[in-house]
Amino acid sequence: MSRREFTACRDVDEVLRVFGATRRSARSAYVRQLKGAVEAEWIGEAPGRLPWWRLGRPPKGEDEDPEDVVRQRRRRDVEGPDWRPRLSAEEFAAWAADALHLEMEDLCSRKRSPELVRVRELVMVLGVEGYGLKVRELAATLKKTPDGMSHALARGVRRKADDERFRVDLGKLDRVIATEGTKA
Repeated sequence: MSRREFTACRDVDEVLRVFGATRRSARSAYVRQLKGAVEAEWIGEAPGRLPWWRLGRPPKGEDEDPEDVVRQRRRRDVEGPDWRPRLSAEEFAAWAADALHLEMEDLCSRKRSPELVRVRELVMVLGVEGYGLKVRELAATLKKTPDGMSHALARGVRRKADDERFRVDLGKLDRVIATEGTKA
């Protein structure tokens, strides 16, 4: 924060300029604003019930416990959708290799062709984000370093945001693994 910005925080005239052009009109607007805040419907509410605190919580008056909603959302994020099977890192990597028409040896190899790098990024993004697997577990399964696979995951996440084809391939891979994994 610059010295001028810090001074503005303490300067009454600087603060009042936000509320009006003249000191008199600004003071009266400031007082109206304070009175309005005192009469607001949220005055006296517990912090979890303040309008800016809700963050996806049910509106006031609903019976659902806001904390329970948050817990359920977190559980859903960690466990993933019901349609995805629970797979170990080894099972997931084997299903991914099969779905991508690769041998596990190729997926685990030291080869760095652009297509193989892209495939590893697909596997890392889907494994971590979709199936809740740990980077360390997937790295060990693919015979790679956790640091290297963390970088692959980061590249994959960036690619997912920027590349439509990557997103489509990610969705296809997810559907194949989910479908085949639930049959097993």
